[in-house]
Amino acid sequence: MTLTAKDIEILSAPFDEKTLGVKLQSYSKDRTRASLVCYLQHTDVYHRIEAVDPGWKSEILDVSYLGEACFTRMRLTIKGVSRENAGEGDDPKSSASDAIKRCAMLFGVGRYLYDAETVWVPFDEQKDRFRTWTLADYQGALKRGQAPLPTAPTNLDPPVGRRPVIAPRQAEAPRMTKAQMGQSILRLANRLNLPRQQLNEWAFDMFKKNSNELTDVELEKLLTSLEEELGRSGNLGA
Repeated sequence: MTLTAKDIEILSAPFDEKTLGVKLQSYSKDRTRASLVCYLQHTDVYHRIEAVDPGWKSEILDVSYLGEACFTRMRLTIKGVSRENAGEGDDPKSSASDAIKRCAMLFGVGRYLYDAETVWVPFDEQKDRFRTWTLADYQGALKRGQAPLPTAPTNLDPPVGRRPVIAPRQAEAPRMTKAQMGQSILRLANRLNLPRQQLNEWAFDMFKKNSNELTDVELEKLLTSLEEELGRSGNLGA
């Protein structure tokens, strides 16, 4: 079994536009404009890899911290060919997800999104901080002469909303301790400008408990909820 040119063609093909996420990437100096980028969901990346190699595997090589950022270096192997890349996040889970997408990009998965046009939109800190950006926003911001995203083939990916269950053959991020989850939650709350009182209200809305009373499982769910909110706000890496 070896990776072929046809495999690379399949891996590199565009995705259905309905599956793409859109987020803010950077801001102008006065923060009145922001750039938009499109990104892939990790489950769509897994499915595309499975279209070529159902037995793919990945391995976490290293997890390290620099300040509040967590970095995970990963090796992804498809049909016996291995490529390595690193991902960034607020904790091992998010950085591992980022790492596997970046590894897949080295095989061509979603690489066209890295090469896509950079578009800028007006940005209002008060109104747009938690806005959900869409592909229509991205497409509407394209200027004359800028290339639209390529059209996806129809025979590679399942219909949106009917994703297959993916067997867990990707490397699992190291499980965090309760203290590490607490630290990650506080970092995310800080990035979301959530004071402790609002964080407690968030936890209470989810579990009818204060954040300092949550179990390990509840802390993990709260962490995931904050990561999703940060992703919608455009501050979490794709």
